[in-house]
Amino acid sequence: MKYVSSDYERSLIPEFPDYFRIVGREETWVLELVCWIDELGTSIMEKKAMGGDSDYAKGMPIAFSMHFFERFRDG
Repeated sequence: MKYVSSDYERSLIPEFPDYFRIVGREETWVLELVCWIDELGTSIMEKKAMGGDSDYAKGMPIAFSMHFFERFRDG
């Protein structure tokens, strides 16, 4: 998992001023996403489904195959 660095006011915001800003007051400052890029917020599966290139339709459950080491299967 990736976390925002503790110095995001100096590292993230100056680098991406069109996308983020700090809002709030006193001790309740929060990082706000100002600009959403749809292309970055759409998964490859969704793009394929929208284009008709997949059997998957948006909202369908997704099955993932899972393989466990033998010692985890036997309990």
